[in-house]
Amino acid sequence: MTNTNEQIESLSSQLDQTLVKRIEEQAIWFEQHRHGPRIGFRAVGVLIIFLSASVPVVSTADLGASYKWVIPLLSALVLVATSLQTFFNWHGEWVVYYQTALGLRHVLLRWELTKVTARNQQPDQAARTLIEGASEAAQAFGILMSKEAESFASAVSRSASSLIVRQPEPVQIDVRLEDEHKKIGAAKPEPEKSDK
Repeated sequence: MTNTNEQIESLSSQLDQTLVKRIEEQAIWFEQHRHGPRIGFRAVGVLIIFLSASVPVVSTADLGASYKWVIPLLSALVLVATSLQTFFNWHGEWVVYYQTALGLRHVLLRWELTKVTARNQQPDQAARTLIEGASEAAQAFGILMSKEAESFASAVSRSASSLIVRQPEPVQIDVRLEDEHKKIGAAKPEPEKSDK
């Protein structure tokens, strides 16, 4: 029985060394990297609020003709800060990093609970429990990483598309009717009212 228990502990240890180590590394990475986007989001947000609030204050102040460039400068700074906020999507990045870190910690907690369960089972059942638990943890890890990668790709795509200046769709107007009304001096027909 001791030999079997040692085998179960060995299996648990091997799974810890491969699975837990990798998940732990990723969780630490997301925990460490979530602070930069949070700080960027909040700092630029406060800057936008401050600059936006200063435009009406400065516009009502009597600064003289030599300072008439201040209001356009403040307005341009608001535009630049807002564009940076939109382009880098610091808020979205912060939220995704935080959610991913929490999800990874949840996977690790479930794995620890699986090991506790396995310690209280018969050796054959304990081995199955450990292998199934490791498989579930690996699958959950893969899903979390896929979601994070999809979110990153979506954010990059949105940022890139925000830089593209799109031409408005041409509006089709039936010019013939407009011209006919002008020729005969007739009033335009009134739209029909619905009985609602």
